[in-house]
Amino acid sequence: MYLHFFKGFKIELENLSDDIKLIIECCKTEKNYTLLENIILQIKDWNKFINLSYSHGVFPLVYHTLKEFQDQIPIQVLAKLKSINLDIAKQNMLMTSELIKVMKLLEENYINAIAFKGPILSQMAYGDITLRQYVDLDILIDEKDLENSISLLNKNNYITDLSMDMLKNKICFKTLKDITMIGKFNGVNIEIHWKLFEDKYNNEKNNILHKKTFINFKEILTLSNELNIVYLCLHGSKHMWERIEWIIDIDKICKSQTINWNKLIELINLSNMKKSIYLGFYLSYTYFNTEFPKEIISSFQEYNLKNLEIKVINNINYFTSNSNSLYSTRQLMNFQKDLYDSRLDSIYFIFNTLFKISTEDCLSFNLNKKLSFLLIILKPFRLIKKYFKN
Repeated sequence: MYLHFFKGFKIELENLSDDIKLIIECCKTEKNYTLLENIILQIKDWNKFINLSYSHGVFPLVYHTLKEFQDQIPIQVLAKLKSINLDIAKQNMLMTSELIKVMKLLEENYINAIAFKGPILSQMAYGDITLRQYVDLDILIDEKDLENSISLLNKNNYITDLSMDMLKNKICFKTLKDITMIGKFNGVNIEIHWKLFEDKYNNEKNNILHKKTFINFKEILTLSNELNIVYLCLHGSKHMWERIEWIIDIDKICKSQTINWNKLIELINLSNMKKSIYLGFYLSYTYFNTEFPKEIISSFQEYNLKNLEIKVINNINYFTSNSNSLYSTRQLMNFQKDLYDSRLDSIYFIFNTLFKISTEDCLSFNLNKKLSFLLIILKPFRLIKKYFKN
């Protein structure tokens, strides 16, 4: 039997909760209907399962699978599943419409913009804007267009809680890579990015590869398949893959899109966090049977990914709709430290986390420009409070 050991106790890959097992099986491209029926019979608390499916961002996929098992699932549960899925579909259509509107607005004002994640990823990887959950719209622009973009969105009823003082504060601005704006009337969140990767990921930020795609018959620029995959893997690893949706994104895009694997490997080699990227592949390969070239599969052993997988799966297995994560801030930091390819990079990451000014520092103390130098003195007090709290 396939066993792992973690902090003194053993874990079987099969020994996931019945809820998580069912979620994973529902989201596979090729369904095992006998296995699905057997797991469905083991579900004791359907409300818990529904909440968990929603929290993991996979509700539409789960619904589209479970609606085929009407004889095994209580009628009131099926009705609730259908109702929630309809709400998600309506929200997704609203957000897609808003994305097209905002991209057109930016284009008309000569601002080059690239849309990624959200409706674009749902259409490309899942084949339908309603099959993936998303809560915001992600748009990448050039840093020089940031002020103009904010002004345009302000005029179109989007606001931000982030003060312009912070954006004009050089120390604090360097800690940012995106800004969230919220529609006053439609409640849609837009994340305006001017850096695709955080500095710590050390990818070649000036070489933003993109391609054209269509959504609702509108041509929109998005990330190339290869860069998209790198981004999704880095993003998932940063957050310890606590949402099953992020693993499925890798599986879906690899199965639905044409991937230039040589180009992808070139992009991976630009990073000092190759382990983060290969971990995403490994999870997708292990739990969703995603096919990868032998060059990538050979890296699974090279980077000894099983220990990281154990932590990820424990996090997923104990993740519920009532708690954010099994892991505390300290444990998450320890996980992130292990993602770097060299010990020196890991040490540098810890040093930056402890001593480099962050966005959280700027927001916590809200000092004016002249007093910004005090942030480095105040930071340890914030960290002590945060780490002891967690």
